[in-house]
Amino acid sequence: MNTLNYNHLYYFYIIAKKGSMVEASRFLNVTKPTLSSQLKILEETLKMKLFKRTGRTLVLTPKGAQVFSHADKMFKISENMLKGMVKTKKQNKDQVRIGITSMVSKSFTFKALLSLFKSRNFSPYIIESSFEFLLKELRSKKIDIILSEALLNQSSIEGVQSTSLGSNEYVFVTSKKHKGKIKGFPKGIEDLPFFSYTLDNNIRWEIEYFFKLNGIELEIIGEADNIEIQKSAILSGICFAALPIWAVEEEVKNGKLIILGHISHYVPHVIASYNVEANQKRLRQVLNLLLQDRADYQQI
Repeated sequence: MNTLNYNHLYYFYIIAKKGSMVEASRFLNVTKPTLSSQLKILEETLKMKLFKRTGRTLVLTPKGAQVFSHADKMFKISENMLKGMVKTKKQNKDQVRIGITSMVSKSFTFKALLSLFKSRNFSPYIIESSFEFLLKELRSKKIDIILSEALLNQSSIEGVQSTSLGSNEYVFVTSKKHKGKIKGFPKGIEDLPFFSYTLDNNIRWEIEYFFKLNGIELEIIGEADNIEIQKSAILSGICFAALPIWAVEEEVKNGKLIILGHISHYVPHVIASYNVEANQKRLRQVLNLLLQDRADYQQI
């Protein structure tokens, strides 16, 4: 009988929660090849395929979903056991589990949750993963709220109520080293390589529509949906990209990045989504805290 390696199982568990090898490797601080090899060993041990690839996305197989369900229970029991053994100050705060997608910038997330962090009644627990995974968790009431990005007319999902936390305008930005080199917007941006979003992301098609509308042809040097990866590439001075204005607020203020122009036809919102069957009174209290600083967001 083969012995199950719980490190391999934990790696599988994190891959499933994060929705991709890239996000999981970043969370676990291990390389993607290492993670892939550990997953392969686990699949060989269990004699089953745990994931199937759909385009760029990893999706759990039926057997993989069963293994994830068992692993989820096991690691949550382990987590609760550790919480019970570690001595901490007594807290009576209500833990609010909030899922965020990679498209919601970290700077916005911090601003939106600031009132929750300061609250005497609630303690936010943050999970980052794909919208598809978070939606499953929301439907099963394993998380309370999802923060994601969508157009207002696209935010309707059966059994889920949504509230806008504010518009999320996109701007084209590049490093300060290119200041003065761009000869007019939008045509002038053809002189710089572009860092794009992946084909699975709606914003990619909106950006390409903008380029087509303005007769712009570009060299694409990379693709990623993670805003922080794109921002790092821009700061290095090798390209430009289209990012939510909240994601680059600090860098624009201190002069590290410059705004080249705006995508005026596409203004998505950061949406807070919650299960209609959940405790509405409790959720309303949480949403009121999330909305508390919305007036400040609009001034950014």
